[in-house]
Amino acid sequence: MSSSRDEQGRQNSPDRGTTGQAKQVKPEGLDQRAEQSPARDEGKASAELWDRVWERQNLLTALERVERNGGAPGIDGMMVEELRPYLKEHWLEVREALDQQTYRPRPVRRVEIPKPDDAAYGAFHSFANGRIREMYELATTAFPGLSMEMRVDKDRVQGEEGVEWKTNDRYLELDELRFSYWAPFMGAENAGEKLDAGQAANLLVHMLDEVTDKGSCVKHVIDQFNFVDNAPKFQGIHAAIAQPEVAPFLQRAAPLLLEKSRGYGIWAYRDYRQNVLYNARFLMGMKGWQVVRGACRPLGRGGVKLGKASLIRQTLPSKVAGLQSAVAFNSFRLLIDLHRQPSKVDLSVRINAGPWLDVTAGEEEKRLVLDYPVDRSMVMEDGLILELRNSGPALAIYTVSLYHYIFRGDLRLEDGEPSLHHEALVAFNATLDGEI
Repeated sequence: MSSSRDEQGRQNSPDRGTTGQAKQVKPEGLDQRAEQSPARDEGKASAELWDRVWERQNLLTALERVERNGGAPGIDGMMVEELRPYLKEHWLEVREALDQQTYRPRPVRRVEIPKPDDAAYGAFHSFANGRIREMYELATTAFPGLSMEMRVDKDRVQGEEGVEWKTNDRYLELDELRFSYWAPFMGAENAGEKLDAGQAANLLVHMLDEVTDKGSCVKHVIDQFNFVDNAPKFQGIHAAIAQPEVAPFLQRAAPLLLEKSRGYGIWAYRDYRQNVLYNARFLMGMKGWQVVRGACRPLGRGGVKLGKASLIRQTLPSKVAGLQSAVAFNSFRLLIDLHRQPSKVDLSVRINAGPWLDVTAGEEEKRLVLDYPVDRSMVMEDGLILELRNSGPALAIYTVSLYHYIFRGDLRLEDGEPSLHHEALVAFNATLDGEI
């Protein structure tokens, strides 16, 4: 689910003329082509992985599974029984095209996915679960011992006799540990209600019964035990455990997990800043950053050394992972951690061609801090251009953080100090440790 975006119009700023038209502000050196900041690595498959894929036995296993499953031909009209002869004649050229990344599959036939209210959705539900299992089984030929995180929610299917709730494949027969997810909204009304400890425990019991077949197969771990979740887009929508009820809930949850699981994991054991910057520790060199002028050298252990009179820039598109559209904000906080405390700092920052503001020393040693005001609507529409200008002596930066929201799990603060529910979780762990 996603929340609606702020649609308010832009407000006038000092960079706008009296007629309301924006002046063209061009950051220094913008004519130099800035390297775009990808949302994630492209992640080319390693040679070792490709070697596993090309192993003769794996290929034969995949082919036999396709032949065994049958199915209708694709847009090329090739029947299943024609596939083996075709591969015998053309496999080498297909593999060469895959190796050289020049292979282009033919377009697939367009098939509309039925909506949940359609009678055909039940068939699609079974088809989707079957295909996921086939992919899992095929993957285990290359990665023995591979496990699976189950879908623990159910799908609403319109049947002939009314609405049915279809359970997804639970992989109960696996010898490996299975993984699941739990949060208090699962099975709740989700009208922004606050749950007491008993209500939340009942919802957990229902989920555990589903994934263990009422306790007959407990080889699973709740790898995201999210008894607290403050994701902004779900605030006021998802059910949540009332704050005073978290500790009593954990007391009730401990024996349940002992009986019907092999353990749990936490999504966020410590509150964390949602840093919108790419390659913020410079562990990938200057990837995602543009050196506009001066000397700039990545450091081998992470970080970057900014020479005197240097300027670097990062350009981020409007749809940045980490920009929380459901949160109102009018500034970004910039934190710069240094490798060592310099005798003098003359570092300034600007965002989206705004005014240059000096970064000042924070309360912690080797940390610089700045709260930079922004126009939220412009950021959401146009994105971000962050510029760092060093006018003083060379500066060894360890990491740069730019954020407007902190995700809180209420276990530990950002600096690691215990937070609201830390003591209750310690008691919860002690119960588990005492019984295992």
